[in-house]
Amino acid sequence: MAALPSPPLSELQNVAALETLQAYPHPFRIVSPLDVNVFEQLIVSHPNRPLVDSVCRGFREGFWPFAETSSGDFPVSWEEPTGPLDDGTLRFAHDYAVEEEAAGRYSAPFFGDLLPGMYSMPIHAVPKPHSDKMRFINNHSAGKFSLNSMIDKHSVGMRPDNVQDLARNLLHFRSIYGTAPVWLFKSDIANAYRLLPMHPLWQLKQVVTVNDLFCTFMSLLLWIAIHVRHISCLCHGPCWSGNT
Repeated sequence: MAALPSPPLSELQNVAALETLQAYPHPFRIVSPLDVNVFEQLIVSHPNRPLVDSVCRGFREGFWPFAETSSGDFPVSWEEPTGPLDDGTLRFAHDYAVEEEAAGRYSAPFFGDLLPGMYSMPIHAVPKPHSDKMRFINNHSAGKFSLNSMIDKHSVGMRPDNVQDLARNLLHFRSIYGTAPVWLFKSDIANAYRLLPMHPLWQLKQVVTVNDLFCTFMSLLLWIAIHVRHISCLCHGPCWSGNT
């Protein structure tokens, strides 16, 4: 597995964005519940040092999502407008933003026009399956200058574990421990994909307008679980891009 990328030179030399970050540093913090120093100690014997170093750097400086902004005619700032939202959806979006701010994943709100370097993509709310609750959607694929259009789809992707992987693990367990009882545990991390802090230069492009690289990290966590904590036969589920 290759090391995770840092911001490209075009972003590190993006004067407009850098001036915005310098003038308004407080909204663009690196926030994560992970203690990167402890994580780094646990992963010290991992053989792929470039990968490990890139992940640790991401937790300290923010992750960059394989985006390349120099190849397209992207404007300095862009707002892809959200269509009309009904009152219920608007209340849900507002409450969601308040919840995210309280969790440290959104900055405090600000008003006015986008600052240089900022992008804002449309938001939506859709019903969750078999529930009367709503799911908040940041549409990063909308419009000519969408955030997803900056990312080469061939640079990202993964194959989740499946039933065949689980079966191989069960057979492997049986070959070692015979007929010993087997307990299967399925766990989930609440808001998992929002625990990875994004680089401030990418945070600028994730402005959420209301009223107007997790798989790699998980692979290292699994490596720690297997090789450091000696937990065998682990499988992991699929990953999706988040809005950290």
